[in-house]
Amino acid sequence: MVENETALFEESDGRLLNRVQQGEVEAYAPLVRRYLPGLRAFVAMRLPVHHLADQITHEAFVLAFRRIREFDPQKPFRPRLQAITWSLVRAELQRFARAQTNMSRLEQVLHAEWSSGTTSETPADEALLLEECLNRSEEHTSELQSLTNIV
Repeated sequence: MVENETALFEESDGRLLNRVQQGEVEAYAPLVRRYLPGLRAFVAMRLPVHHLADQITHEAFVLAFRRIREFDPQKPFRPRLQAITWSLVRAELQRFARAQTNMSRLEQVLHAEWSSGTTSETPADEALLLEECLNRSEEHTSELQSLTNIV
């Protein structure tokens, strides 16, 4: 690290927050480096799909940056960052649970149709609706991913 970067990294969270709030965007980088490993581990341990850990962690830092003016530099940064992250993790867990429930229900409907021998060329209305719901969920996730990659 360059001497200037070392000095930034050793600054307190409060001073860094003050600087970011005053428009020094580069002062946010030490906060990210300071909390990234622990935050990523926090997310990875709670999600059933581990490849989303980087995405959720990134989104947490982006949201924290967007709300930086709401942060009190006199209070610790980490708990606020963790609260944002926990909200994102909960939302992802709920989305995952809904998708799993919908997928399970779709499988049950299709299996019941197949087992009864009453399958036609057009699946039951419920199966179509569940399939459409799953497709929308995937579209929403893709849209969310594209939005979180914009700072």
